[in-house]
Amino acid sequence: MNRRPAPAYPGFRFAIAVAAVLAAACAGRAADVPVFAPHPTMLVAEWKKERVPVVGAVSTDPVVRRQGKEERLRHDPVYFAERAPRYGAGRVMIDRVTFANLRMQYNADGSVLPDPNAASVGGTGFFEARLQPDRDLRGAFMVLVVFNAGILSDFSANPESEILLQALPPLPAGVATKVEFQTKSPVRRNVFSIFPLVFEAGGAEIRSNLSVPAARYFAAVERAQLAVVLAAYRKQNPAADAGVQPVLRIQPLLADPAALAGRTVTATVTINADGATEDIALPEDLAPADAAALRAALAGWLFLPRLEKGTPVPTRLAIPFKF
Repeated sequence: MNRRPAPAYPGFRFAIAVAAVLAAACAGRAADVPVFAPHPTMLVAEWKKERVPVVGAVSTDPVVRRQGKEERLRHDPVYFAERAPRYGAGRVMIDRVTFANLRMQYNADGSVLPDPNAASVGGTGFFEARLQPDRDLRGAFMVLVVFNAGILSDFSANPESEILLQALPPLPAGVATKVEFQTKSPVRRNVFSIFPLVFEAGGAEIRSNLSVPAARYFAAVERAQLAVVLAAYRKQNPAADAGVQPVLRIQPLLADPAALAGRTVTATVTINADGATEDIALPEDLAPADAAALRAALAGWLFLPRLEKGTPVPTRLAIPFKF
């Protein structure tokens, strides 16, 4: 058999543009996966044709850092929610979330929906929630990600994502502080969902009890983007034979990285025809917390799958992690 490598597709970026339309080239149904890769988030604003990190907020205006200096932007920039290497210290509990007079329901599988009778929302949205951090937070800010709930089950759906920014009041440790504010919300003709992200001063996201719904959303968008790339890749290589090519690799968030220092841990996974991972196998001697962290990270790895005569086919792959 004449085998030739298929060229990697260069146009793949994992960043979420506010109000961007994903013209998905092929559809897919999200599997009921109980684990989603963590997504520590860094908020980035587009300013003067540059992407600069958001490190704070004044009311709804972002404060960005550029060339070592902080500057308040007094306009509505385009935001990107990019993957950060880790979360900031501590945790925050978020409950009683209400948006546009609808109480949000966050489920154990990471899904999030408002009142099922809601068909649209628009104009001014009123947000309300209680936030209880485990350490004092001053200068913190919140991001609301508003999106089409259909993306969670149908990767060809347009997520219609929008990011809304709001400065937060001081949040004392161990105290449930009520937070409420008004914000603009676009008119939507489908069932929408939201989830809040909390950032400390400086821009590091603080992990919360709602990190799983956020992770499920980001995983769905990344899968939708991969579907577009895979369709283009197959079109470029209609009869090619090629091995798997990694597209997104996520490092595990270990509670104690020193526990695995100097060790190589080899995971074995199946890369399915859509480029996602399945059937993750890990060494049995791993501590449960380390195994859970590795499994969660690998759940988010994405690949261009193996091609046989241009057709994606599943393959088993060994992945070593060197600590």
